Amino acid sequence: MKTLLKNRELSALLAILALFVVLVALNPAYLSLQTLGMIFASSQILI
Repeated sequence: MKTLLKNRELSALLAILALFVVLVALNPAYLSLQTLGMIFASSQILI
């Protein structure tokens, strides 16, 4: 777990994926590649 927190890119990717999972759990209509692409594009500033 410590290595995940030290690796900034990996932890950002995990946060993005967690956000996608939460969105899909709340509303299955979000399950699309377009939504995942939009989340990734808006979070590229973190990486």
